[in-house]
Amino acid sequence: MNTATRLLFDDVFAVFRRACDQQQYGVAEHLLAALERLAGGDNRLLDEVYLSFASTGSASRATPEPPVARA
Repeated sequence: MNTATRLLFDDVFAVFRRACDQQQYGVAEHLLAALERLAGGDNRLLDEVYLSFASTGSASRATPEPPVARA
C-alpha cells in the first residue's frame, strides 16, 4: 500500500469510527466496504478495523435502522 492510499485508509477509518460512535450503522457499512477495498490483501489493517468496531461495543448495540420515509 502506498503512502497516499494509507492516508486515505486512515481518513476513512476515522470516519468509520465516528459513524459507529453515532450509531450510523448504514453509513458505517458503506465505509467498511471502502476500507476492505483500500486494504486489499492486508489483513492486519482489516483486523484493526474489525477490532475497533468490536471493542467500542458497537457490534452489541447494532440495531436495524428504521426505514426512511420517501416523499
